[in-house]
Amino acid sequence: MSLRTALRAGALASAGFLMVAGVGPAAASSPSWRIVQVFGAPDFPNMQGLATSGAANAWMAGGDASSLVVKRWDGSQWQPVTPPSGFANTTASINCFVAGTSGPGNTWFFPSRDSTYYGLRWDGSAWTKFRLSSTNQVLGTAVFSRTNVWEFGAKPGSGLGFGPAWVLRFNGSTWRQVSVPGTPVNVSPAAASDIWALGPTAATVNNNPQVIIAMHWNGRSWRSISLPRLTPVSGHAWVPAAILGQGPASAWVEEIPAANPGGGSPPPPGLWLLHWNGSAWTKVLHDGTHNYSPDLASDGNSGLWLTGFNSTTLAYSFVHFAGGLLTRTAVPSQAGFVASAGDLSLIPGTISLWALGSLTPTGPGSTESDILKFGN
Repeated sequence: MSLRTALRAGALASAGFLMVAGVGPAAASSPSWRIVQVFGAPDFPNMQGLATSGAANAWMAGGDASSLVVKRWDGSQWQPVTPPSGFANTTASINCFVAGTSGPGNTWFFPSRDSTYYGLRWDGSAWTKFRLSSTNQVLGTAVFSRTNVWEFGAKPGSGLGFGPAWVLRFNGSTWRQVSVPGTPVNVSPAAASDIWALGPTAATVNNNPQVIIAMHWNGRSWRSISLPRLTPVSGHAWVPAAILGQGPASAWVEEIPAANPGGGSPPPPGLWLLHWNGSAWTKVLHDGTHNYSPDLASDGNSGLWLTGFNSTTLAYSFVHFAGGLLTRTAVPSQAGFVASAGDLSLIPGTISLWALGSLTPTGPGSTESDILKFGN
């Protein structure tokens, strides 16, 4: 799991969105997942944010000991891109969990530098920098064109995790605040007039418990969509944890058992997949053995990709849902390392995906980031 996934999991846990894990036996699949490149010595960058708009345009970002690290896939290899001034060879703490791109000439990163968030735009040859906030947090983005970019974030909360919504929209020159019905903890942009989000309502964001809703942007306004109530399992309520939008009348939500407030017994394994058809939710899949890590992506056909983590064996797996079944495949590793993966991203127009991962040594050594790919 990347640090972006770990950060979001921790924050969601404090808000009642606990990310837990545990998977069954791995199963082979073809085509397969593979490690494309490892980013280790000498700087050991921690790659955190991932975005793609096509087979020849993918980006990832993160940080090393002193700089923002940006790399671009040009269709054949991952190439470094020099970060802007103020984000290289600095003593500041730099992270970048959020990235978005509509093409090689319009890519956005939202790094934090010593807890201040920025919007950085790469136009193919030069950087433009926007200082956004020193108090609020960026959680996601949707990049559609040079004049249509969204920033989804949250203001400070009351101790339950994320606070009230903080959403900005860029029109090509300025950022303007947008009102939304809830805090967009998880965002899935399908198109400029079709954005899905998931999070606590504005009225309950600082309450315990929070009421989690789906939200949809139709190009003109935001709509809130209530989620079905699921019967608790072993005393643990279910919480929506990830959303995938595939059209105005098609969205998937993943739900998992919540942690008990204040600690106590860990949540049991469990997974619900819900589908929205434009008018109602359908309970598509219940699995009582699957434990969860926060990923949900299309497989380019009619299925889904998730990731899983076995808390006993400490093994990560890629999990494919198709034909009503879950199939598990071990995350590729290297000798002497334990592998993890997350941040799944479908390459538009294909059945291939990118994923960020990490390789943690079983003995002395440093953790190394890697990039994985499914398909060609």
